[in-house]
Amino acid sequence: MRWTWQIGRVAGINLYLHYSFLILVGYFFFVDLSRGRDAWFFVWDLFLLAAAFSIVVLHELGHALMARRYGISTRHITLLPIGGVAQLSHLPDDPLEEMAVAFAGPAVNLFLAVLMGIPTLLLYPLHQLLVPAFVYENLLAVLAIMNLLLGLFNLIPAFPMDGGRILRALLATRMKSLPATRAAVYLGRVMAVLVGILGIFIDPILILVAVFVWIAGGREYEQVSQRERSAGIMVEDLMERRFVVLSPSDSVSAAAELIERFGQGVIPVVVEKRRLVGLISETDVQNLV
Repeated sequence: MRWTWQIGRVAGINLYLHYSFLILVGYFFFVDLSRGRDAWFFVWDLFLLAAAFSIVVLHELGHALMARRYGISTRHITLLPIGGVAQLSHLPDDPLEEMAVAFAGPAVNLFLAVLMGIPTLLLYPLHQLLVPAFVYENLLAVLAIMNLLLGLFNLIPAFPMDGGRILRALLATRMKSLPATRAAVYLGRVMAVLVGILGIFIDPILILVAVFVWIAGGREYEQVSQRERSAGIMVEDLMERRFVVLSPSDSVSAAAELIERFGQGVIPVVVEKRRLVGLISETDVQNLV
């Protein structure tokens, strides 16, 4: 894949890291440097970054493994600065299956948050957990909080985030896929504007998330729209029934003349009894004539 490098393979799925990840490393370095922190803070931030991306991998594996239950394969998982993307071979057609696949990712994070949060709550009083310094001293608390935030954040109904996909699936049980997607995209873009405004005051990364939600939602709507338009249309409805053919003994100049006259980009090459032996394209001819 372009602009990525493979960092591993889990459950038969290739994991890729996008080069833009380096921007995030630079961002943490700049923040620590501007605040006068020493090198240990930067090392700690890098550790948190690695932990966050490990949690994201588990999140995406939740989607991938649930999709596998419904016979849907996952081409790869790509890690980006704003999260991860599990590239499924296709989306579930059944709304309930889509809901299960969408919820599987946040469910993994919420399960891990409970698993790590219970011993933390048992070992430490709640008032101590609320002290910011404590978070930097207790790894279990850090991981529990990260999983909780990731799980809840992804359940925001901002399509194409997980919460938005769950919303689209719920709507699709009452209406057709296209209007359900349109409604989910509209709400997702409203949420994207709100998240973007929050990003101005809280964290610039939220602005990147808002831009991603806005663009990705629009793209997926176009894909669903195209799929709806092409549903029920067969190849025979679009294929050309009247076309010219060539024989292997015809000259290339004859092929060029036919292409120019009939505007046929590809000409079948046949022998006796109209048996197809090859194809010659306009590009092939242009490279020679």
